[in-house]
Amino acid sequence: MPMSALLGAIMAGLLLLTASVGARPVARAAEVAAAPPSTAPDSESAVPARGRFLVASARLRHASFARSVVLLLEHDASGALGVIVNRPTRIDLATLLPDVSELADRHDPVFAGGPVRPEQVLVLLRAAERPADAGAVLDDVYLTASLSTLRRLATGEAPSRVFRAYAGYAGWAPGQLEAELARGDWHLEPGDADKVFLDDPTSLWEELTRRHRGLWAHARRGVPGQLGRVSGERGTGVTSRPIARSHSAIRAVSATSRLSECSALEAMWNSIP
Repeated sequence: MPMSALLGAIMAGLLLLTASVGARPVARAAEVAAAPPSTAPDSESAVPARGRFLVASARLRHASFARSVVLLLEHDASGALGVIVNRPTRIDLATLLPDVSELADRHDPVFAGGPVRPEQVLVLLRAAERPADAGAVLDDVYLTASLSTLRRLATGEAPSRVFRAYAGYAGWAPGQLEAELARGDWHLEPGDADKVFLDDPTSLWEELTRRHRGLWAHARRGVPGQLGRVSGERGTGVTSRPIARSHSAIRAVSATSRLSECSALEAMWNSIP
């Protein structure tokens, strides 16, 4: 099942937090069958696919993506979608979602997932088995946007070792990501569940960039190695129009009231260490 369809089914099963006091229920979908995570060998690591890392070129200066590492959640004919995994902010998830009482005593940082629809929250979690209302991304890493799953994660009822919440995401129109890769704005690395949940995710860009430079140096000396694209110019990773199916499927936990109330969008990006 394409992740776009999987996301659509996941989003149909959540409660959408709005500016009103209560939560507005949305029609609940049947349990979603898990799509298999990306398990392609390293020899195909130059091909964008779900579960792979996009690592920004050192020369990529766009404010939203400089020194960023994006985990791809989907890449197909309708475009690409991912979240930046190395940008924790100083804003707690409980502050962003004050109506979720289960978060009140927790101090989980919100990650700046990308510049597209930053009022929406997506959650990556790690578990031995796929939770309900979650889709497989990589190994034992799953994506959810279910409010009920978030509540269970916060109270420890869900079978997850760890979870992280991302405000916003990065999106590419059909062919846009391929053009940015060809231009050298990004290089691709195999996804790694441990790296998604590093204790210090701010070091991930440097780690993957050093690895890529080492492989490039080996290749120049005639030593075999797997390479993505090398450094280049600018890219945005942002599309002003929705990606067919993928973007229209995003109906994640909304923090619109809190964001607009305290200008937290600007504060979130300014709070990145």
